[in-house]
Amino acid sequence: MKYYHAAWTHDLPDEPVWMAYEVSEDGNVTRMVEHFAVGWTDYRMATREECENLIDQPFDPAAFDEEAMTLREITPDWFAGLWRKQDAS
Repeated sequence: MKYYHAAWTHDLPDEPVWMAYEVSEDGNVTRMVEHFAVGWTDYRMATREECENLIDQPFDPAAFDEEAMTLREITPDWFAGLWRKQDAS
């Protein structure tokens, strides 16, 4: 697995301002944390949604628009910390 954090610069209230992705070796996003400017955070898991991939196509870091979004690889522990926050809410 690989883990990524993406921050998105926009003025769309119904779209997340940052996302964290857990990506399998075959490019499927298996878990995702989405955080919105209003303070709400969504936790998604592919198995809960009965799918293999939470996004429309295989995850490709090179396909991200660097002018609209910053993407960086993060550690598994960082992602796990974000994921655990759902249990505290």
